[in-house]
Amino acid sequence: MGKYKYEQNTIFINDKAISFNEKIEEVMEFDRRIIVMTEYTKDNPTNNLYCYDNYGDYNWNIEDIIDTLPPQTVVSIGKVNDNCLEVVTFFGLSIMIDINNGQVLEKMVTK
Repeated sequence: MGKYKYEQNTIFINDKAISFNEKIEEVMEFDRRIIVMTEYTKDNPTNNLYCYDNYGDYNWNIEDIIDTLPPQTVVSIGKVNDNCLEVVTFFGLSIMIDINNGQVLEKMVTK
């Protein structure tokens, strides 16, 4: 497993610094991936979820996954298992994502 730490808007993954425009709100570690959710702001309200591998290399952003939908603001994330992440958006869309390849496994409306 990779080593990481974060403060404010920067995460350090195996000594690689990755900075975001917004403050980091939550980090979730999987076996070979690290998920970063930043705060959503008026200046940048959407697409606030990122995936990196344990070496700090970029894998995907939520925008890459749901590019056919209007921009989404991620409000919560949850680890389903070692390969699956549940993402809930501001508009009540629940998305199950395979963290290894960024594929959508399931989508449903919760509101």
